[in-house]
Amino acid sequence: FTNVLFNGDYYGLYLLTAHPKAQFKKIVHPSDSSSFMVQIDRCPCEIMHTINSRKTAYIIQSPGKCSELKKAQIDQLLSTFERALFKEDLSSLDLNSFIDFIILNELSKNIDAYRLSTYLAFYGNKFRLPIVWDYNIAWGLAEHGNGYDYEGFVINGEYQLNHLFWWDNLWNNKLFQSALRLRYQMHRKNVLSKKNILTLIKFFDNNLEGGVDLNFKKWPLMGRKI
Repeated sequence: FTNVLFNGDYYGLYLLTAHPKAQFKKIVHPSDSSSFMVQIDRCPCEIMHTINSRKTAYIIQSPGKCSELKKAQIDQLLSTFERALFKEDLSSLDLNSFIDFIILNELSKNIDAYRLSTYLAFYGNKFRLPIVWDYNIAWGLAEHGNGYDYEGFVINGEYQLNHLFWWDNLWNNKLFQSALRLRYQMHRKNVLSKKNILTLIKFFDNNLEGGVDLNFKKWPLMGRKI
C-alpha cells in the first residue's frame, strides 16, 4: 500500500502492483512459444466465437505484437477449450487455478468477476487463471448486483447472463464441484481459516491507520453511493 503524492498534491492511499501483462511475463518461461493470455472484458475483441448459439469474445493481451499466425493459433486453442468445456471435459484446465479464482471472487463478492478484468492464460499445455485484477467494487462496496449482500454467489447471480457460457458449465460440473469443495475445505484450515483472516485484518488495520484517515479526508466516500 502506498500514499501517493504527485507534484506536491496528496492523491490518496493506493495498492501498488504490477500490471497483468507484467505479471504474466514473469510467470511464463521464455521458451514456451505456445503461451498466451487473453482478457475477458468489454469489446472490441480480436477473437469472437459462437458455440450452440452462445457467444464468447476475448481480447489478446500477450503477446503484445501478435502476428496473424499466432492469432490463428490462439483462436484454435480457445475453440478447442470451449468445445471441451461444452462436453464437460476438464482435461485442458489447471483445476486448482480455476477453483482458487472462483473462491477468491466469491469470498470478496466481486461483481465484476467472470465478465470483466478476467485474464485467461495458456501455458505449460494448460489453461489457467493465474492473475487477479480490478477489485475496486468488491468486498461489499457495490450496491448493484447485490454486491453489498454477503449471501449468494456472483457466478450464478444477477449478471450470470453476461458471463461466458463455460462458467456455467464449470459451476454445474459434478467433478469440478467436488474438487472445489475439497480445495475450499483445505483452504479453510490454513489461508482462509478464521484465525488467519482476522490476523490479516488486524495487520492491515495497524499498518494503514494513518493512511486511512488521510485517504478519506481526500476522498470522503463513506456513507455515499459509489
